[in-house]
Amino acid sequence: MLHGQETFGFHLVNVLLHSACTLLLYFAGLEVFRGDRGMSVLAALLFATHPIHTDAIDSIVGRAEGLYGLFYLMAFLAYVRCASPRGTSWGWYCGYVVCFILSVLSKEMGLMVLANCWAWDLLYNFDCWSLVVSFLPAKFNVA
Repeated sequence: MLHGQETFGFHLVNVLLHSACTLLLYFAGLEVFRGDRGMSVLAALLFATHPIHTDAIDSIVGRAEGLYGLFYLMAFLAYVRCASPRGTSWGWYCGYVVCFILSVLSKEMGLMVLANCWAWDLLYNFDCWSLVVSFLPAKFNVA
């Protein structure tokens, strides 16, 4: 065992995983919010400081959540790069598949990255966002 019986190493790795997930969430926010850095920083700060994550960081067995989140976000970002309207990049696609598999192996919820990428395609690549906004009441319609 790398850390032996000391818990400091386990907690340090969990904090580093959470920090990496926060950074990846910032980059995912840049894609989702179309480059709006303010919204991306706000989303990443909310994720970083939200108290729901204390179990995943404080607990030694919370490593699965950190790894799942890391590979989930990496898979999503790789998919956004490989499925861009400019054309498919096979390097990014291979990275997407590897990160997807690692996310599923970390935690079963990693399967949801497929639904996330499907929604990304519908809302952003196929421009169905305007159709979704058209169903909103007029006071929420911002398009």
